Amino acid sequence: MRVIGFGASSIPVSAVGWEEHASLALIGFGIFVCFAWPWLARYFAACASTPLRGQRRNLIIDSVLGGMFVAMMQFAPVPTFAAFVIFAVNSMAGGGVSGFLKALIAMGVGGLTGFALTGGAVFRGDALTGAMWWVPLVTIYVLLVANLAYEMAVKLADRSHRLREIGRIDPLTGLLNRQALIEELTAELARSANSRDIVTLFYLDLDGFKLVNDSFGHPTGDRLLVEMAGRIAHVARDCVATGRLGGDEFLVVASRFSDAERDELAERLLEDISQPVLLDGRPIEVECSIGCSQAPVDGDDSATLILKADTAMYAAKRAGRNGFRVYAETGTASKPVIHTEVPAQSDSI
Repeated sequence: MRVIGFGASSIPVSAVGWEEHASLALIGFGIFVCFAWPWLARYFAACASTPLRGQRRNLIIDSVLGGMFVAMMQFAPVPTFAAFVIFAVNSMAGGGVSGFLKALIAMGVGGLTGFALTGGAVFRGDALTGAMWWVPLVTIYVLLVANLAYEMAVKLADRSHRLREIGRIDPLTGLLNRQALIEELTAELARSANSRDIVTLFYLDLDGFKLVNDSFGHPTGDRLLVEMAGRIAHVARDCVATGRLGGDEFLVVASRFSDAERDELAERLLEDISQPVLLDGRPIEVECSIGCSQAPVDGDDSATLILKADTAMYAAKRAGRNGFRVYAETGTASKPVIHTEVPAQSDSI
């Protein structure tokens, strides 16, 4: 729509400039803007952090240019009114009332700039000159009103994207929630099925967290969870996904980890989590038990891997807590890591 609108505007801009004996440089600038700006706007929108933010910024620039064109057209009443309405309404679609007000201010700035560039001349009321400006404007450039639908679609898409992201985030810790973790693990398992990469799942459970809630209250416990989540996310920052499974349980999904890298990450997690946390002037200490399962040796679906990592985690708790165990089917591995590996589920586990 910008290409159509600004392309159509190049006709009256150049014609009126010629009629009013404007400099060739000014006429050339107007034509250049008409044809170059739509493509620059597309590039700027692609570079923005969100589609909606990029469109809002571009519409402000649209309004500035519209004000300049109105001034270059000698402030003819019909095109002045039409241009102000079109640009303001388009901006309102992308930014509400604040967008509407910003568009009016931007058009005012553009109008003053164009007024200065044209030497302060005013519209003389010439019928031919007026028609050359407002006929293309009201017949072609008004098509920009269709931009309303586009802006609303962009706005709704942006809101939908943010809602999806919010739905994936644990509200307390800011990490991925249970559903998002399962989705990330499932996606990574699907990817690794073709590349044959090893996917490693760490299942973390805080030791003694219930005692913190009982002794200091749930608000303090929540603050402790937030601190622990930050430490886990920092240590596992290079992993595929990190999130809160629920309560005081967390998952870390890693890929392409060797046994040494797996053990190193577990040791760093145990070390960081065991450091005291200062809350309300008092140090609080918790520890962590970690269980680990790996695909494809321990399974090739998320439910199986989570179950086996959970089994390994409980084995670490029974061994004295603040430790790390790797799940392994009987006979699949003989080398112990950190403590001992966990055999397949039996009555002893």
